[in-house]
Amino acid sequence: MNKEQPQPPNDLPQAELKRAFGISAWWIAPVLAAGLAGWLIYSHFAKRGPTITILFNDAADLKKKDCFLKYRGAPVGVVDAIELSPDLKGVLVKVDLTADAAGLAREGSQFWIVQPEIKAGSLSGLGTIMSGDYIDMKPGKGEPTNFFTALPQAPPKRFQQEGRKIILISDKKGSLEAGSSIFYRGVKVGFVKSYALADNARTVNFEAIIERPYVSLVHSASKFWNVSGIKLDLSLIGGLDVKMNSLESLIAGGIAFATPLTPNGAAVEEGTIFRVYDKPEDDWLKWSPEIKIRSERQPEAEAQPPSRTVRVNH
Repeated sequence: MNKEQPQPPNDLPQAELKRAFGISAWWIAPVLAAGLAGWLIYSHFAKRGPTITILFNDAADLKKKDCFLKYRGAPVGVVDAIELSPDLKGVLVKVDLTADAAGLAREGSQFWIVQPEIKAGSLSGLGTIMSGDYIDMKPGKGEPTNFFTALPQAPPKRFQQEGRKIILISDKKGSLEAGSSIFYRGVKVGFVKSYALADNARTVNFEAIIERPYVSLVHSASKFWNVSGIKLDLSLIGGLDVKMNSLESLIAGGIAFATPLTPNGAAVEEGTIFRVYDKPEDDWLKWSPEIKIRSERQPEAEAQPPSRTVRVNH
C-alpha cells in the first residue's frame, strides 16, 4: 500500500539562480598589460618620423641604435641600420627621424659626421671623445626626399668679412694657418684669412682681418708677435720659466699684438703692413692705452680708406 509522501509547506523560501555578469579579478591584470603595451606602441610610432638613408664614404665610429642625428645640438633622429652600399664603395646609414623633424628630409640637406678635430683656429667635436661620433646636418629647402649623400667633412664656416684688412709679414709660416686667431690682451679680435709666399719668396705674407668692433685697437705703432706653442726660458738665476698661451694658439697657432698710447686714436688704413716678431719686447707687454672700441651694431663713422699702402711698420 503506497503511502503519500509528505509535501513541503508552500510558505518556505525558494532558491533562485542568476547568471553572474561581472569581470573576474583574474582578467584585470592581462587587460591592463595589453592596454599599456598598446599605448606604448602607439606612443612610439606617434613620435617617429620618416626613415632616411645617407650614403657615407665610411661609417667612422657610428653605431646602430647608439648614434644620433643632431640639428642645432638637439637629437632629431637615431641610427637604425648601417650596411654596405650595393657597389661596395660606401656605407648606407639609415636614420629614423623624430616626428617633429620630418621637415628636415628635403633636397639640399647636408649631412656629415662629427668627430674630435683639431684645426687652425678652432678645436671642434671634443665632446665626442666621451659620447661618441654623431651626425650633424644643415637643412635644405628642396622637395621632400629620403636619400642623401653625405659630405666628407663638415662644411667650412664662412669667415666674418666685416672689419679691417691688414697684411702681416713673417720670416716663416710656422704653425699659423688660415683661421688662426689674432689676440689683443688674450681676447680674440681677428683672424688670419689666407697666406702666401711674397713675390721675392723671402717672407710669408698673411692677409688678416681685424673684426669691426676692434678696428680701433690697431694703430701704425702697433706691434705683432707669434704666440704659437710653448716657450721655454732657462736661466741660471730664475730657473725654468714655461710660457704657454691659450690652448687654441698652442695647437692651432695665433698672433698677438699690443698698441702704445697714441695721440689721435685713429685706426690704420686698409691694407697696412706689419711685421710679425718671434716674441714681444718687455715694453710692449706694459702698454695699456685707453682706446674706445666700437659696438658691433654701431657703424663706422669714418669712410673706408684706400686699400693700398706700401708702408711697413717695424
